[in-house]
Amino acid sequence: MPCLISSPHFYRRVSVFLTTFSATASALSSGLDRGPAWGLSVHGVDFIQNRSMRSACLIAVSALSAIAACGADFDVLIKNGRIVDGTGNSWFAGDVGISKGRIVAVGRLAGRSADRTIDAKGRVVAPGLIDVHTHIEGAVEKVPRGDNYLLDGVTTVVTGNCGGSMVKLGEWFASLEKMGLGLNVASLMGHNSVRREVMGAANRQATGDEIAKMQALVDTAMREGAVGFSTGLIYIPGTYAETLEVVEVARAAAKHGGVYASHMRDEGAQVLEAITEAAQVGAETGMRVELSHFKIDNRKLWGSSVKSLALVEEFRKKGVDVVIDQYPYDRSSTGLSITLPTWALADGPKAIKERLESKATRAKIAGEMKQMLAAKGLEDYGYAMVAGYAKNREFEGKTIAEIVKSQGKAGTVDEQIELIFDITLEGGAQMVYHSMG
Repeated sequence: MPCLISSPHFYRRVSVFLTTFSATASALSSGLDRGPAWGLSVHGVDFIQNRSMRSACLIAVSALSAIAACGADFDVLIKNGRIVDGTGNSWFAGDVGISKGRIVAVGRLAGRSADRTIDAKGRVVAPGLIDVHTHIEGAVEKVPRGDNYLLDGVTTVVTGNCGGSMVKLGEWFASLEKMGLGLNVASLMGHNSVRREVMGAANRQATGDEIAKMQALVDTAMREGAVGFSTGLIYIPGTYAETLEVVEVARAAAKHGGVYASHMRDEGAQVLEAITEAAQVGAETGMRVELSHFKIDNRKLWGSSVKSLALVEEFRKKGVDVVIDQYPYDRSSTGLSITLPTWALADGPKAIKERLESKATRAKIAGEMKQMLAAKGLEDYGYAMVAGYAKNREFEGKTIAEIVKSQGKAGTVDEQIELIFDITLEGGAQMVYHSMG
């Protein structure tokens, strides 16, 4: 069975998948494309359950029996593979022996017997990939097998990123276990989620009592299996928190050896200050720090990652365990709300509606939105594409600028801002932003 990972040291654990260098489905042996795959494990992390697909070049390793045949050395023997063991070394030719769902031998295993033998000639046997930055809440319940991850070789995901997670983590884990989960799942506890639970979307500093309540929620989550604490300091309501609050709430996760993962407060003009803040949390709590989707999202500042990377290295030399993750494309995916000033989004939907219905406040928000565009070196919202909008699916795949023009309008920035207001009042939209170079 796949597992819910509750150890903060899970990054050291690996699973196994098999990938082929052949692009033809006909090259797949008939023994690999039939029936459900059994769970495999390395150092305690179980492999994914999945049905191998004839058209896939990536094939989950199959183990048809959990009980070894009498006298057999292994349940499963994967032989003649190109083994990439995850240590950074070059691949080497060898075999992998598996018994009772665990890898028990790696190397030259000629002459050893198995209940099931898989010839991996021409293919790579390697650790399953770990995607350390996902947001699967609400989606994995619809696709519990996780084919979108499995067929890319991802066997383990970390969710609860950017400050957003399930608050009642234990209950969520229990529900996932009943679904026949196809992935190993680890979750961080999100600062935005616990702050909203305690304070709603209030734009103010937390009191001592409120910080204590947030700490209690994080402590409970860690005891229920969370692997750390995350922040999304550009998002509501976490953006209203001062560094002191983040440090104090993070201490509840630090007691359990948790990691600190942060979508930083800024990824443009104040990126160096944001890195410093994240490192401060790590230094004051003793936590390992993960800077999420490291980037520069301001066109005027493209190229300044030389400075941001140097600052990360500087903190590492000082003894703060800071690392980064990064995705290999030049867009970002998040909500439409980030185009508005954060103060305009405080206190929930009713308050937002009241602000946008006030002529003076609406004009003030629009003015600040224009300033935000200029600060990023942008002329309009041609960089902002609607990815998901339930109220009007025809908007999807079009930029804000394109939608306005499709409505027979001139396409001015003012008209684009009005469209953003309209979508916001309808509950918002999921967006893709072309922000990086």
